[in-house]
Amino acid sequence: MNTLSTLFYISMGAWFVTEFLYKNILKSGKEDQKNKDKSTLNILWLAIPFSIMSSIFVSYNTHFTIVDGNWILYLGEFLILTGIIFRYMIIRSLGKYFTVDVTIRQDHKIKKEGFYKYLRHPSYAFSLLTSLGLGFVSQ
Repeated sequence: MNTLSTLFYISMGAWFVTEFLYKNILKSGKEDQKNKDKSTLNILWLAIPFSIMSSIFVSYNTHFTIVDGNWILYLGEFLILTGIIFRYMIIRSLGKYFTVDVTIRQDHKIKKEGFYKYLRHPSYAFSLLTSLGLGFVSQ
């Protein structure tokens, strides 16, 4: 196994572990105003890991390369790591105001500095960047 493959498996493990911890630790409290739609969030938590595992399975069993050369694999791994790291930074910057379900805390304030100055939902954006990187790596 080469260095890029090892890095890919480590980053996929880190992605899974961090998202699992976010889901289980960063939930809203009982006193928070939250969205009543619980089934959509549960469906997402089932669909996302299934789609990631499916894409990896398909990429290893088919050979429809997007481009020649390994540069796309390195670009994809860079996007995966960038997405994971920046999503973590965004979550840390929100502190107690970040929850995995849509919630409004009692003393909630809208953040308008940092990444929020340029993006409305940077946590989602960096999660999508990680998924784009996975698409490049899996070609």
